[in-house]
Amino acid sequence: MDGKTDGAASRAQVRERLEALELRGGSHQMLSAVCACVRPMHHGWTAEECRALADDLAAMLGEDGEQPENLWKFERDRALAELERVTGELEELRAALRTVAREAGA
Repeated sequence: MDGKTDGAASRAQVRERLEALELRGGSHQMLSAVCACVRPMHHGWTAEECRALADDLAAMLGEDGEQPENLWKFERDRALAELERVTGELEELRAALRTVAREAGA
């Protein structure tokens, strides 16, 4: 799950949240509430969050909390996307600094 608890504790926490769950609303709201018991800290059910939820469920169902085979690929792809985003921001900042320096020297 989050790497801070062992698999058994994570499963126990999820079980407690599921047992305390009161299902209300439509089918999508109820399904979202069930999913949030497994992955409570998310920012909407984006494709990335759904993939992480699937990985969390696979790890909980695996023996001794083993990680699914594709988890490292997912984490790698997420890290590469973040690196690309940060690199783009860095280039934008460099361009803005060049513009400021050029205007200051004019």
